[in-house]
Amino acid sequence: MTPTVLVAVILGFVVVPLAMMVSLLRKRGLTQRLRQEGLRTQGDVLGITKDDEGPDVVHYAFFLPDGSRIESEGHSKASGQLCPGAPLDILYLPEDPRQNQPVDGGTGQVRFILEMIFLIGFMLTAAILFIKEELTPPESPQRPSPQRQLRPFEPQPPRAAPPSKGTPPLGSY
Repeated sequence: MTPTVLVAVILGFVVVPLAMMVSLLRKRGLTQRLRQEGLRTQGDVLGITKDDEGPDVVHYAFFLPDGSRIESEGHSKASGQLCPGAPLDILYLPEDPRQNQPVDGGTGQVRFILEMIFLIGFMLTAAILFIKEELTPPESPQRPSPQRQLRPFEPQPPRAAPPSKGTPPLGSY
């Protein structure tokens, strides 16, 4: 395998899935931290961005106890029932209010587990195929190619019909 192909394989089947796993772990960690340590407040929906490929994005704002306003966005399971101006429960970290999400948002445990299983399975499948490819011995150059074993096609003249032995006698029916 050439070095360029090897680098492409490593990037595509190792680095990218690992980066996705790190991102997923961070999202799940933030969700757990917000649910354990976060403060709950009520915000207002500013708007909803429809997304055909995934959950809708809810844009919202909320006020901190000191009166400062935080605007953010996230996913909410109730995004279909929300409209601009609707109330939305928010969790935020008191030491960093920019770390926030709707109460029913974030990365749930089932989704986290399924996505991790998929990414690990993807990486294992790629590793198995890569190892299988590396362990397969290359074809030996001494073996004649199939083209050398086959004769070129030579059309044959049409054959004559076999001689007739006459019509068989009809038996009694």
